[in-house]
Amino acid sequence: MTRLGRIALVAALTLAPATGWAESAISLDYAPETRAVTLTLPEGAAPAAAPPDWLRRTGPRRFEGTLPPLSEARATAAAVGESAFILGALGWIDGAGSAPIRLSVPAGYRAVANRDLVSETQEAGRYIARFVGDAARGPVHVMAGPYTIGEAAGAGARLRTYFAPADHAAQSEAYLAAAEGYIARYSARIGAYRYPDFFVVAAPVPVGLSFGNTTFVAERILGHDYMRGRSLAHEVLHAWWGGAVGIDAETGNWAEGLTTYQADHALAAETAPDRARALRRGWLEALARGDAARRLRDFRSPAHAPDQAVGYGKAALVFHMLKAEIGAPAFEAGLRRFWSDNRGGRAGWRDLRRAFARAAGRDLDWFFDQWLDRPGLPEVRLGAAEVTATDEGYATTVTLTQASPAWRLRVPLRLETAAGTERHVVELRGPRTEARLTSPARPRALAVDPGFDVARHLLDGERPPTLRDVLSAGRVAVHPGGEAVAEALIGAPVTRLDRDGGVPNEADAVVVAGATAEVAALREGLLPGAPPEEARAGRARAWVERDAAGRTWLFASAARPETLPEALQTLRYYGGASHVVIAAEGRPRSGRWPVEASPMVVRFD
Repeated sequence: MTRLGRIALVAALTLAPATGWAESAISLDYAPETRAVTLTLPEGAAPAAAPPDWLRRTGPRRFEGTLPPLSEARATAAAVGESAFILGALGWIDGAGSAPIRLSVPAGYRAVANRDLVSETQEAGRYIARFVGDAARGPVHVMAGPYTIGEAAGAGARLRTYFAPADHAAQSEAYLAAAEGYIARYSARIGAYRYPDFFVVAAPVPVGLSFGNTTFVAERILGHDYMRGRSLAHEVLHAWWGGAVGIDAETGNWAEGLTTYQADHALAAETAPDRARALRRGWLEALARGDAARRLRDFRSPAHAPDQAVGYGKAALVFHMLKAEIGAPAFEAGLRRFWSDNRGGRAGWRDLRRAFARAAGRDLDWFFDQWLDRPGLPEVRLGAAEVTATDEGYATTVTLTQASPAWRLRVPLRLETAAGTERHVVELRGPRTEARLTSPARPRALAVDPGFDVARHLLDGERPPTLRDVLSAGRVAVHPGGEAVAEALIGAPVTRLDRDGGVPNEADAVVVAGATAEVAALREGLLPGAPPEEARAGRARAWVERDAAGRTWLFASAARPETLPEALQTLRYYGGASHVVIAAEGRPRSGRWPVEASPMVVRFD
């Protein structure tokens, strides 16, 4: 890998523009000091629709306007500080997806589009970058800012970062190396990377977006390990799934789930099996909170949170179950076949079904029909389980049940014996299935789907309470003194309790906040048992517990309770945790309470 490092202009990469470029390209000029955009169309080009409302026509082929500040109503085009972006910038121009593009910004700035970079020059005090592409690449997205460019050549592509100078110095080398590794990884497993460039552009807004050969990531969290890890891997993989193989949206969006499984889940599994298990458990928890009744085939866009739970988590679990159904070799072969059959075009679930069926050498219609077209999730329950001695050792008989109409499932079982752990798989096809497991040593415990490998409803008691249970609760009560914390965390109407009053039956969660000693005393009077050690740890802390009625309690305290609303703003990033402790320095310490008595586990000793 050859490092070229920081550049203002790389002469070796500057190509002479083709004759007549200015006449054939769409030209976009941006002036950051005034947020002014000037768009000039080539001869013969014409709008196919009205331009954005912030852009007006000032000549036969000329449009001018002022880029608006960021707002929810204009989330696709905005100036934020010195940076700017116009997502789907040219969709209203006939044939713009295949037209050459010329971007011009002041010399201290850089501009980039999700197309192939063919030249960049300094002309009359301005930076000029030229790009080419085709309509199959999707909409044109343009980004500009006071970027420093980091560059490397590796994995068969020119890799670039467009970061603010400070972030360039601190992060560019790591991002270039990570991007190279991911492109090499997926090229080897799927097929060769299809583009000559890969760009990572710092976004002035909290997003993570993939545009084929370009990923737009929030500059505020560039330094987080997660961003260079699973998040960047996810966006790189979209160059294959959703980029080079486009999505046939009319038949459903398969790309988010496949990318989540092959990037996020695969990296977690390689790091530690427990991390992958936690990821799958999180997907099931999100489905419990979201609209799990939706059909997977109906998922189109990740714009709505319940849709995310289905389109990302449920879809990833479907690919996980498919891999278990046909085996890892056939699964990997199916992905390579799907890529070779569909690269450069658009594909749908039917194309995935065809590729995997051919790789497996058998019909998979039942699998895809069930998981794409059937709404909801199965609910598997552990029924009777008993152990009997046999001449060869022991037999464990277990009954699994599900509601009718039954789902066809492969359910993993973990049998713990005096000699070690055994793993079994039971196939369910009806509402009641009885399985007989034999073992030479005496069984001690049996767990059903302990790795959360099946897309199913989680039963009460399968997971500990988490902060998200309170943050997403529909009806929240607050103990006197905790109003400011509840408002800062939840931002929704809450019911104020009298200090001596009971908890209203209609409340799903209760917030108790205040000084350390006061909250500890309140906790002892409100719930049975001793409070956790975290009740007095750090300078501030928050933890959740569940009462006998299934209601979740959030306790938050600090030596100076007036500091709590600000200190606990980070809790939204720890929704999957049961407790968070904030020390004077460093990142918060978090964790989950252990599950003491899961309904999917039975002990025999």
